[in-house]
Amino acid sequence: MGLVIKKNLGSSHIHCISTASCRRLNYDMIVGAAVDEEPMRNRVSFPLIILTAGLITGCEFFGERELPMSLELPLSDARVVDAFTIGGKRIPLPPGEWTVIGTGIEKDGERGFHSSSMLALIEKNQLLSAVEIATNIPIPKAAAGGKPKDGRGEGWLTHQGCVRDDLHFLAVTANVRLGDQDCWWVNHWRMHRTGSGAAEHWQKAQKYLAENKIKAPLDMIGVTYRLANKDHYLTVTYFLSQQPSDFDDRNDVHWSIASWETSVWHPDQVKKDPKRRQHIDKIIAWGKSWHPQIKKVFQADQK
Repeated sequence: MGLVIKKNLGSSHIHCISTASCRRLNYDMIVGAAVDEEPMRNRVSFPLIILTAGLITGCEFFGERELPMSLELPLSDARVVDAFTIGGKRIPLPPGEWTVIGTGIEKDGERGFHSSSMLALIEKNQLLSAVEIATNIPIPKAAAGGKPKDGRGEGWLTHQGCVRDDLHFLAVTANVRLGDQDCWWVNHWRMHRTGSGAAEHWQKAQKYLAENKIKAPLDMIGVTYRLANKDHYLTVTYFLSQQPSDFDDRNDVHWSIASWETSVWHPDQVKKDPKRRQHIDKIIAWGKSWHPQIKKVFQADQK
């Protein structure tokens, strides 16, 4: 199901296009803060928003020979299946109907925007899995001949996840500062953020869970992929519930407790528990099978 919204405000023009399958299509004009492109340890990021040309300083004006932006920004509670499209990138999703529960966006100078989005797989008021997506949304510029040209090709800083030594798994194919980056890892997360660690999209996710009385695991295992080149970056984390029926049910309501080091899913603790070690191995195997798909999508969307 598709929706196209076009806004003309004087000399300012912006086209907002959503291709996601959404149950709710009443698009409000919202401006949100966002998260750092380089997340802190175990930090989650996710927001999605519609921007108006009159409210955002980075809006494009035809008088300056710049082209209007195209932003794909579903609202909270939108439903998505198969893939989530943002910033020209079509991120694959595991089976099921996913709900957008938090979004955020931040201006990145003349290059465009940093966006973050959180999606959740929810059944019977229980969060089963989540996906966090952080990526850039470039501002199309008018190059020679009037053809659009994205960004300035300056590249991106490396992600600290690509060099950590306290993870369950890490694979690095490339990790060049301001150049090509391709790495992925498996880590356990305490799904809790407060203070400076609670970016807007994360705050919105917590609020969504609380308002809808949805229970969520405090501990989740995350498979994170980091891909980047001179013009684009994509950091996606697939949060998988670590609590099948044979594990203790230590659900935390609304992700409201913190402690990464003391988790029973910390690598040092998992080494002592064959059952949890086996569960982590299965997630690593899934991550290996999913990596080529993520890489192929990223490369295809940059052509």
